[in-house]
Amino acid sequence: MFFQKQKDEMIPKKPTNTSKPNKKIIVPRNYHDCSPEILVKLVIDLFNNLLIHNDTLNHITTLSNVTRFHSRSIPNISIHDYLTRIFKYVVVENSVLIILLIYVDRICEALPNFTISSYTAHRFIIAAVTAASKSISDVYSTNAYFAKVGGISLTEINLIELEFCKSLNWRLCCSEATVQQYYLNLANSNSDISLPDTVQFVPYNTLDQYLDYIKQDGKKE
Repeated sequence: MFFQKQKDEMIPKKPTNTSKPNKKIIVPRNYHDCSPEILVKLVIDLFNNLLIHNDTLNHITTLSNVTRFHSRSIPNISIHDYLTRIFKYVVVENSVLIILLIYVDRICEALPNFTISSYTAHRFIIAAVTAASKSISDVYSTNAYFAKVGGISLTEINLIELEFCKSLNWRLCCSEATVQQYYLNLANSNSDISLPDTVQFVPYNTLDQYLDYIKQDGKKE
């Protein structure tokens, strides 16, 4: 599985801050009740950490593992700014935000040689947002609008969305329980966020394994 493959290097630990710690933001236990602004921050932080980690690894790109998600060069816009732009101009439900993370697991299980990196993240994200919005939202934008927001052509977004759906074998929906658990694990991974003490965590998915990885010693095989 994808997050299990991320090894060899660890995200450098931040220097210990001796100043008075900032007060944590308490979020509700249910993702439906979470502020979209906070959820966007959590998703952006996780993708940033994921790219920081994966970009340090020596991934060899060959004709056999190139996908439509690969860019010829790293886009000029950072993943933080790209996600911020998408969430600013596209109405994205909370469930869609969390399903982006579930799609990371699914696409990398389906394509073992694929890695979310600075070369692939932008096109993966716009394809994932487009597909997820259509799958679970009652109201969503057209592909022409998604393409404009994502900075690619209509033809390109049609092609990458199709490859995305085929790679997942059209498994675009998720159970409510799975989405909820990803939300809890996501919130628990962020040092600026606090959950109610009564929340219980169920470490059954690869996202949870990855979050443990970046928080501990990185000695996973």
